[in-house]
Amino acid sequence: MKYEYGIINSQIIWKVGINLKKYIVFIISFILFYTVFQILSGVILTAFYTPDFSAIEGHLSHEVAFGEIHSIPLLVTLVVATISYLLSQKLYKNHNDLN
Repeated sequence: MKYEYGIINSQIIWKVGINLKKYIVFIISFILFYTVFQILSGVILTAFYTPDFSAIEGHLSHEVAFGEIHSIPLLVTLVVATISYLLSQKLYKNHNDLN
């Protein structure tokens, strides 16, 4: 009886390990696609940007102001991606149980 319990535990650990590997691959690929998308959209927006010089009328500055970097949108996107991954795995598991 003790031997069967060990086999069951090792099977559960193996399945959790496989799911964890899938999740890690998903998150890494998601972060890479997200980063590439952000860079490409920045390049496109910069290429098509035309400044409105009539709005500044004599208030020219020799300083360049760049925007701030916030990691909150990336974190929120990762949480949403994690939830969607878990939901898709649950739906996939339920679909396989029906067959």
